[in-house]
Amino acid sequence: MVLYSMDLRRRVLVDCDAGLRTKQVGEEYGVSRTWVRSLKQRRRETGSIAPRVPTARPRKIDRERLAALVKQHPDATLVEL
Repeated sequence: MVLYSMDLRRRVLVDCDAGLRTKQVGEEYGVSRTWVRSLKQRRRETGSIAPRVPTARPRKIDRERLAALVKQHPDATLVEL
């Protein structure tokens, strides 16, 4: 995932506010039209243009427990474990 600088985000929005089309702005700055639209939507909905903070999801499987189970039953299938 690419995190664009705040300076680029501001320049993109300045050009959008000046009336340039999304496609033109994307081509000028080398970013996708989808990203430009998402940035405008984010500003409209939240008032923020800062990148979202990635959140780490907890693991569904305890790796140590899985390793112990595999040692105990090396020929077991995933469903059996």
